[in-house]
Order: sequence, then C-alpha cells, then structure tokens
Amino acid sequence: MALRRGGLVHDIGKLSVPESILLKPGPLTPEERKIMEQHTVIGEKICAPLRSFRHVLPIIRHHHESRMVPGTPMG
Repeated sequence: MALRRGGLVHDIGKLSVPESILLKPGPLTPEERKIMEQHTVIGEKICAPLRSFRHVLPIIRHHHESRMVPGTPMG
C-alpha cells in the first residue's frame, strides 16, 4: 500500500516549485536545480501530518536518490 501511495504522490512537493522552472524548455541553472531538488523535502513536509502516510514519507523523500549517482545523499 505504501508503494502505491508513494507512486501517486511522490512529486507533490513540486507544488512549491515555480511554474517557470517546471515548464522551462532548456537546462536548469544551478540555482533552479537547487530549487527543484527541494521538492522531495517539501513533499515529505506536506504529507508528514498524515498519520496514514508514515510509511510513504521515505518514498516521497528519497525517490530521486541512487547509490550510483554522486551528489545524492545515498551516492
């Protein structure tokens, strides 16, 4: 159930990202990238008050991390 819910709401933090960044046709600037990368943290904060989402929070927070990608907390 957590994986299903996580799949549905994993990008909810993008609600806080300006539309100009979300819809930008070209590459993001370093500053824009930092803003975009915060969507996982913000998504976790949005869903944190929902007790039924306690198992979903790690999915929301870590869905872009990879052991193979330098710069991510797991990388």
